[in-house]
Amino acid sequence: MIRTRKATTNIKFSRQISKGGVSVYSLSSEYAVQLFPDLYFDFVYHDASHIYEDVIRDLVQWEKKVKVNGFICGHDYIQHEDFGVIDAVDKFCDLYNYEMIIFNKNGGDYALSRK
Repeated sequence: MIRTRKATTNIKFSRQISKGGVSVYSLSSEYAVQLFPDLYFDFVYHDASHIYEDVIRDLVQWEKKVKVNGFICGHDYIQHEDFGVIDAVDKFCDLYNYEMIIFNKNGGDYALSRK
């Protein structure tokens, strides 16, 4: 499952899309989360707004959609004057009993799993 607004993704995954293995949605996160049942995804990857309130809202909303042994992943866990990603991810982990299991310091990519 890929959610994107980039037309290049449609081209890149055109074979998988035609076989039904990949679906592309161009929707806001708040709307898209309502389309899927709880515990549906093995992993969810976030790369959207960097504003604290947006990041924490996305993490909380999509957490219900991830399987018990699944992963929540994202991007831009980096220090930047306009970013709230680090604070939002850290707060989410504290509130929902998650831990960071992968971190790529070069790009700020992260993967979270339940403790």
